[in-house]
Amino acid sequence: MRGIVSCIKHGPSVVDNLYFVVHEDAGELTLSEFTSPIAMHLGDEVDIDTDSGSILMSSQHAGLDEIFSRRLDEFVKSSLNEDMRPCDIAGLDEITKAMGPKLSGAARLLARKLVRAAPVIVRFHNDADGSSGAYALYKSLERFFEGDFFSARPRIIWKMHKNVVYAHEDAQEDIITINNYESGQKPLLVVIDFGTSQGSNQGVERIKESFDIIWLDHHPLESDAKVRELANYVNPWDWGGESSYTAGFLACQLSKMFSDIDVSCMEDASMIGDYSIYARNTDCGLKAAAVLDLLTSDKTIAFGTRNYLTPSEMDQVLGDKAKTSELFLYATSKMEDSLDSAIKSLKHYSAGKVGIYVCDFDSVRDPLSTDRFPLPGRFASKLLAKIETDGRGPAVLILHFGRFISMRVSRDVDANVDVAQIARDLRESDDNVESGGGHSSAASVKLVDGNGKKEIINSIISLLKERLA
Repeated sequence: MRGIVSCIKHGPSVVDNLYFVVHEDAGELTLSEFTSPIAMHLGDEVDIDTDSGSILMSSQHAGLDEIFSRRLDEFVKSSLNEDMRPCDIAGLDEITKAMGPKLSGAARLLARKLVRAAPVIVRFHNDADGSSGAYALYKSLERFFEGDFFSARPRIIWKMHKNVVYAHEDAQEDIITINNYESGQKPLLVVIDFGTSQGSNQGVERIKESFDIIWLDHHPLESDAKVRELANYVNPWDWGGESSYTAGFLACQLSKMFSDIDVSCMEDASMIGDYSIYARNTDCGLKAAAVLDLLTSDKTIAFGTRNYLTPSEMDQVLGDKAKTSELFLYATSKMEDSLDSAIKSLKHYSAGKVGIYVCDFDSVRDPLSTDRFPLPGRFASKLLAKIETDGRGPAVLILHFGRFISMRVSRDVDANVDVAQIARDLRESDDNVESGGGHSSAASVKLVDGNGKKEIINSIISLLKERLA
């Protein structure tokens, strides 16, 4: 059989190199992986010894590269389902349909990388929204790889990301990650549920020449954000949507193009996790959201290690109904205890009919504790919901911990209270604010020096009172 070396993963020595070869098998193209006692080179046309499973250099060049490239593109086109399967949620299917060509372009790009075995890195935000989208994509691609074409699995590196900024250091790490790969195509970076802010500008500038990029987001748009210039940047805000069309839901729509698996549970988990108005609150979605929230906060509870969570590990839990139910009960009980503790420690400030509440997260969880669940940012959203259900009326919550301040706003509070804008204003006006942004009803700031936190909280309270007057 004849084939072409499309990607090489270099090992410590030549005999340890792994060669990904696109070749013909019974008239059909196949992606396989081989080792060889002699060095192969990217783009080499090779003979494959089917009996021994080894490859040998060929001295004949029959223009296979162009022929195979055309056939691979035809395979990609025929294997993807670009019909945009509806989810039957009013207000979302219309936006998805409008984004269809953009999502189809992203799917074709990802598929072109996979069939040529180019390395792919997927970074996803470590919350229920980002992780549900990553999990749906993982499950769909696993089904995609079951097809006859993939005798070998392409290399996908999954990285859980602690915040919504893609920094210069993250770009450096990703470049180092694929340094031992040599590919005929650029590697691909897929980003799920990061912000659309200038905080990612340096990272994007560093990575964009080395990687192609698919960026799936739902944060409000900032005009000076470099991610908006990317060819495969997809955000519902550009298509008549807003943040309730979650990034995880968006990743689910992309995943539907690769297989017919049911991702409705992950769609709902994504929206529950981000308090979307479109959440259906199904039993499956509620359990998945709570468990993913728990695992992305502290995976030691399920696995005993603190290294970052991967979709295959999510599958070990979510694929086991008994384990899912056990962790759901644990997460629910732990969260209720933490909320009860926080309610007792709230400080209250009046602003007309709206209450402003301040919570020191250290009163909820000892800063010296090794317990990482719940994480403070997402806990703030739970605490606001608890304040509302306790009959305290519409509220704004300020929760602080270390060098961070999280702000959350009830849906029925005046639209002038845009906490993302408050965070951005502080970022521009206060030298002690390192970064700030988020959604209009959920945002945060990171301080340079935590010693000045009290003054900044007082500034936020004053700004809120002005806007609520």
